[in-house]
Amino acid sequence: MAAPSSNYQLYGLKIGFPPGGLMRNKQMKFNDYGITIKEAIQIITNKQGMQNPDSYTLQITYSDEPSTINTSSGNIGSNNNSISNTPLTGSIGMGPPPPSASIGGGGGGDNGITNSGNIGSSSNSDLKKSTSSGIVNVNNNSNAPIRRLKWMDDNEKLISYPLSAHDVVIELKKKYQLIKVYDGKQTMNLIVDITKPLSDLMDLVSCKFKLRSTSDCKLFTYGKEINLNSNIKNLNIDTSLPFILRDNNDPNSLSLESIQWDNGNGFFVGGNGGIGGIGSDDDDDINNNLSVPAKSIINPVREGYLKKQDKKKSWKTRYFKLTDKYLYWYKSPTAIKASGMIICKDYHIKLAPSTHSKEVKLEFTPKHMIAGATTIIHYIRFENEQELKQWTVLPIVIESSNDSGSNNSQTSGNQSMIGKKVFGVPIEKTVNGNNEIPAVVLQTIDYIEKKAMDIVGIFRLSGSVLTIEQWKAKYDKGEKVDLFQEVDPHAVAGLLKLYLRELPDPLLTYEKYDNFIAAQSIDDFPSRIKLIKHLVKSLPPVNYAVLSYLMAFVAKVATHSAANKMQVHNLSTVFGPNLIKDRQDSGDYGNNVQVLVEDTPIINALALSLIRDYQYIFTDKEIPEQKILAKALYEYAGNDDGTTSEDDKDLLFPKGATIKVTQQGTDGWWTGEYQGKQGKFPASYVELLPHSPSTLLRTKSNSNLTKKKKFMLEMESTKTKNQEIDKNIKQLEITKKELESTINDLENEKATLENDPTIKAMMNLIANAKINKDIAMIPKNIDVLFQKFEEYKASHEALATTKTTLIDEYEQFNNNPKKRLDTKEKEQIQQKYDNLSIIIDKSQKIRSKSINSKKIINDDLVELKKIFSL
Repeated sequence: MAAPSSNYQLYGLKIGFPPGGLMRNKQMKFNDYGITIKEAIQIITNKQGMQNPDSYTLQITYSDEPSTINTSSGNIGSNNNSISNTPLTGSIGMGPPPPSASIGGGGGGDNGITNSGNIGSSSNSDLKKSTSSGIVNVNNNSNAPIRRLKWMDDNEKLISYPLSAHDVVIELKKKYQLIKVYDGKQTMNLIVDITKPLSDLMDLVSCKFKLRSTSDCKLFTYGKEINLNSNIKNLNIDTSLPFILRDNNDPNSLSLESIQWDNGNGFFVGGNGGIGGIGSDDDDDINNNLSVPAKSIINPVREGYLKKQDKKKSWKTRYFKLTDKYLYWYKSPTAIKASGMIICKDYHIKLAPSTHSKEVKLEFTPKHMIAGATTIIHYIRFENEQELKQWTVLPIVIESSNDSGSNNSQTSGNQSMIGKKVFGVPIEKTVNGNNEIPAVVLQTIDYIEKKAMDIVGIFRLSGSVLTIEQWKAKYDKGEKVDLFQEVDPHAVAGLLKLYLRELPDPLLTYEKYDNFIAAQSIDDFPSRIKLIKHLVKSLPPVNYAVLSYLMAFVAKVATHSAANKMQVHNLSTVFGPNLIKDRQDSGDYGNNVQVLVEDTPIINALALSLIRDYQYIFTDKEIPEQKILAKALYEYAGNDDGTTSEDDKDLLFPKGATIKVTQQGTDGWWTGEYQGKQGKFPASYVELLPHSPSTLLRTKSNSNLTKKKKFMLEMESTKTKNQEIDKNIKQLEITKKELESTINDLENEKATLENDPTIKAMMNLIANAKINKDIAMIPKNIDVLFQKFEEYKASHEALATTKTTLIDEYEQFNNNPKKRLDTKEKEQIQQKYDNLSIIIDKSQKIRSKSINSKKIINDDLVELKKIFSL
């Protein structure tokens, strides 16, 4: 709660800041409350060090006292007892009217909303609290307050607004706001300037929704048409609530009667949880539609403890209460707020597959799924079939798979196609075998690498939507795809972006969104990269493989920027939103809008880090450490008596010296380096300097530095660099002297050897040997000798072969019974054989001696050849 608003001149005003800043709100005093709103913005941004004050505006919210509400007239806050002379009537940001009510102040034309009527003109309407816009409305209890909201006019004076009202908060908001536009089929997020006519927005709407013409298209909120010639600020529209787009000439256009406006929480179609629906997940920030105490439900159809699956797919025990229409669940039987609630008739209820035979689960799927909206499927677990039967009473009706299909449920169709579909299914289900990269990613990247690396605006320019959808359909049908038949490279690039964008869980995952945003917001480069690297490595294996492959490819695209005009920052802007996004909270539109607007620069910077610092994040390349510098507040003489060890040596330095800190001890002693010397010193003698000046200039917080401070930091950075250069020069001079000394020693040793008589005689002998022609012929003669020896060796081997052949033939002849020789013939043949054997044996002995001699000669010849080759 803020300080008492009636004493704002004493305590100041509560100022709210956009999400993503250093603080969410702050109590701030003004010297003069008679200043204009524009001057107030200037003061607020200057105090917070925020740049571009012209890009901000102010919005005031406060609570009306019950005495200022005149319900009889149907006009909230328009009586004479209003807190201020500027009543905030006609605010679209207030609670929604019933279907019969109109939006406006007085006649309804001044605020740009057509049709007459006033907010809250129905006495039976229950107005509740919206967590998205911070609006507290009332029911029939006259003692409850109303929360008011109004965009503040830059030219009006601050004092002209009800600063003395209860619970005043002045929100500093950016003029560019993110809004949701829904046409009955899909929801688009668009950024709009709240100070520009809404007719300018229609051009963007026409492009996003692919309209042929906008002449017959209208925008509605709370069921009433918006004047497009005015702007959001003048109309006082709450941008956290959705806009409805209708084409009056289209018979299939969304009917306003089909939209049920959820008080303060947006709308939902047919009661499902698609957009702003009342279905919630456990442990979420619950809206006040669930402010139904468990004990207030008397005589429920069924009640008791069951298990329910939350967003993290873990099972939580909840206390359920079933009425004739609704199923509520609570954290305990005495809880004053429901954790969630669904309208049973608006859900397909069927049995879900279970991992255990005794376990039974029910799946609750919305009957009407809205494209682009968050769809929550609820799972409830029963211990056994008997418990399920106890709960299977109206309004819970379990459908068969055929029943679900007959009711136009998209779920069964999606499940039947899950084996074939590629787009919109979990990435781990699109990979095959050992390949960790989906085929659509591999094929699109292969196409671009071979045909489109030098195409101007690749990934930035859009391809044909029809062509992209045709290729998408082929992948989803499981057809064989040949992208090289495509002539439009932008269509292939768009196909890759579409695949990443339609992943049910982004590549960097919903679970790690906050961690990645926090990591990228760290100013210190080494710490930032180390944390991002840790988070990337903790991704599922398929996500990591695809991210690494994709970022390497994108970095390669950036190397062709001279031709394709797509530098790293351009590519990071394109791919950032497709790599990471936050899970949309269906009950808090305002926060979704602000978080998206504030986090977009961080998301783009994260993508830039993944591309530019790829080597540090995805490889083992060492991350450069940032230097920690300290300035000496006092001179430190230390203890330099020469008796201390090297590790315990003091570091001496004069006052004002810049010291490089290498270790910050917990005992009050640090170690560091100064002028090439290392040692320890007391931490109280120094003061840490900010991060390395060159690094500080790159950080986000440095955007608010004055030119003078930037100049001083640059000078300090230059000074530090010059000191490092001087140190390196001194080290190089020492190395140079050592090299010169070594060269002198070598030259002296060479001169000594040249004057040695023995060495001189050997050198002369070698020189003369090279000149002598006979000696010069020795290597050639040795080669000839080697050749002759090889021929001799071959002849001996042939002779041995002949001997073996003759012996074999003799044995055959001698043992042949058909050949009969007389004794004399046998003796003659035997004698010839013996003579031949004697000759061969002698030859063999000679050959053995020759081989031994050859080895000796061979060794000698090799030595001679080496000597004469010098």
